Amino acid sequence: LLCDELQPSFNNVTRKTLYRTILRVVASKSVRSLSAEVKASVRQHVANSPHPEDVVLLCDELKATLDLGDMNRAALYRLVSDISHQHIYSQLTKEQKMRLRGKVGQLMSLEISSQQINERIEEMCTEYHQEWNVSQRYLVRYAKDHLLRLNRKFK
Repeated sequence: LLCDELQPSFNNVTRKTLYRTILRVVASKSVRSLSAEVKASVRQHVANSPHPEDVVLLCDELKATLDLGDMNRAALYRLVSDISHQHIYSQLTKEQKMRLRGKVGQLMSLEISSQQINERIEEMCTEYHQEWNVSQRYLVRYAKDHLLRLNRKFK
């Protein structure tokens, strides 16, 4: 219904893009309305989880354990995703982050396919995992997130 009302004002935007944007705004408002206790519970759950990078599984666990009322799944997903990223990024030092970003930037400058870039990121993170004693999943997640940011920046 909201898409129908807004579509005439955004004639250069597809309905699908408009719908996704509306969902993100509603989710963002829902997250902001959550109590500090709920947010703290989510942070603690992510920090203590053996799989802090698996946002879908975390959402399932939290939906079953927390009383979130009528909070929609998109809002919960956004909150858990944000906290998961914060947790993962906090596991890396500033120097490690800089080194990963530099290597990802170098890969972007090569004229290779996105599949080859992803393969090289996996290889690079395997090496860094051994060198730094940091979870390889965290390294890959950070590197691929940076790759996504670079792709958005250059589009």
